[in-house]
Amino acid sequence: MTPAPFIVGVGRSGTTLLRLMLDAHPDLAIPPETRFIPLAAQSCATA
Repeated sequence: MTPAPFIVGVGRSGTTLLRLMLDAHPDLAIPPETRFIPLAAQSCATA
C-alpha cells in the first residue's frame, strides 16, 4: 500500500487553493477540508 500524503496548513495560507488544484488532477482524490485541527485544539482547551 502506498502511503497517503497528509497536508496541513493554517487558515488563509492557500490550503483551499492547493486542495482545488490537486483535486483537478485525474489521478488524485482529494476530500473536502475537515477543520479537524481547530476543533481538536478547542476540545483540548475546554477539557
